[in-house]
Amino acid sequence: ALELYQLRGEEWPHYHPLSDLWIYIWRGRGELSLETGESEYGPGDFLQLPAGSTHALRNLSGAPTVAIVWEWPPVVDSLIVEFIPEEVLQQMELDSLRVQDLEERSLYRKR
Repeated sequence: ALELYQLRGEEWPHYHPLSDLWIYIWRGRGELSLETGESEYGPGDFLQLPAGSTHALRNLSGAPTVAIVWEWPPVVDSLIVEFIPEEVLQQMELDSLRVQDLEERSLYRKR
């Protein structure tokens, strides 16, 4: 799979258990975190991430990082393993429940 990727902030550390990734940085500057350490990236850099390698990108420029990502085999979103802190997961669940509650309330309003 080939996709255009844009990053404004940073990703949670994660890995793709079945897919290798090749990332060509088109615009932006930032930092790539790997299990082995951190390195900076910028326009024209080519990043290679083997399947199963934990990684995260962090944008350090004022503009978004824009990259072209090639994945093989194509990434299956449900298989991505993310390392999100428990308190953040709890807040995400609360936020989704609030949205669901607001959506359901509108179904029962008198018109």
